[in-house]
Amino acid sequence: MPRMINKIVRRLRDYGLWPTVLYSGYASYDAYQSWQLGITAAMRASRFFIPHAESRLPGIEYYSHQPTTSYYMFRYVFDHYILPDQRDVFLDWGSGAGRVLLMAGATYPFCRMIGVEYDVQLAAFSRQLIQTSEHRLRCRTVKIINLDARLYEVPPDVTVMYFYNPFGPAIMQAVCQNVRESLIRNPRELRIVCYRPHVFDVSIAGSGWVAKVAELFIPCVSRDSIAVYKTVPERSSRRRVAVTR
Repeated sequence: MPRMINKIVRRLRDYGLWPTVLYSGYASYDAYQSWQLGITAAMRASRFFIPHAESRLPGIEYYSHQPTTSYYMFRYVFDHYILPDQRDVFLDWGSGAGRVLLMAGATYPFCRMIGVEYDVQLAAFSRQLIQTSEHRLRCRTVKIINLDARLYEVPPDVTVMYFYNPFGPAIMQAVCQNVRESLIRNPRELRIVCYRPHVFDVSIAGSGWVAKVAELFIPCVSRDSIAVYKTVPERSSRRRVAVTR
């Protein structure tokens, strides 16, 4: 509680009253959804503590674990742009502690889900988290792969991907090349969601195989945006949308 109060005080000082009220609304919604989906209970049951500020993981350009974007933003993007169903296979690059897999599996009827995570401890924790929450999942076929992302061969049936800024430019370029080769081998429509999309944008610049169809942000709540991409024949129009309650 003192930590939350200090955070609110800082936001009042830095952003003012109304942006702080908006932030509190989003935070309350996320807290409620975390409780309803069993995320809060599962995290406690798994008895694993992830420090708020971690050092960078060993290995070049692998970023440290970060909590994912809010459930509100996640749900908004998937409901309006991805529209997953039981035919879709979901792949989370740099799946960390498994929170995104848990949110996706509890909310949408994916055929199956895959998490690729470099850190051994996080991969083990995410397996435990999914096992603890299995009874809450609409998709119960979940596989966590502990591997360098550059070495992972993308399965031919993956149709939805999620990135939360997990890699630096060199690794992201290698991963994007692997994704591209998968599409060449097995042509299909692929939808990609990318939080903090700058590195991804640089990696696909001029490639022509994927187009950004939307970029969304929540004013005064997060300075970062979420971008949505699709592999489509024609060049998609790009727009930036402000999401408000």
